[in-house]
Amino acid sequence: MAKQSPDLKSIVKEGVYCGVAGPCYETPAEVKLMSLLNCDIVGMSTIPEVIVAAHSQINVLVLGLVTNKCIDIDESIEKPNHEEVCINAQKGIKNLQYLIDNFIQFLGTTEHEQHKLQKLSFSFKNTL
Repeated sequence: MAKQSPDLKSIVKEGVYCGVAGPCYETPAEVKLMSLLNCDIVGMSTIPEVIVAAHSQINVLVLGLVTNKCIDIDESIEKPNHEEVCINAQKGIKNLQYLIDNFIQFLGTTEHEQHKLQKLSFSFKNTL
């Protein structure tokens, strides 16, 4: 869906997701490991939730809102801070709402219209 819409291309990105236990900011060692693994986004609860849903045979769509960057506090004068997270979450809400509205509109189209736009398939494959 996002590939078909120039408006969505600017806010939808693909990448490698890294799940951590949290709830805390990443340690310098975790930041270094995630960098070595070429991770693009980090989150806390998504992986366990998807595993439970897959176990229950529930289809899953994950949307993530990036609110801060990982900072290696050993190598940076910047420090992670909650205020940045809150500000960026507030800024991202409109993009997330726009994405959800477009997705719901897409779901309301006919199969023929969807096929013309793009084939979508959401599934979880156990790769462990």
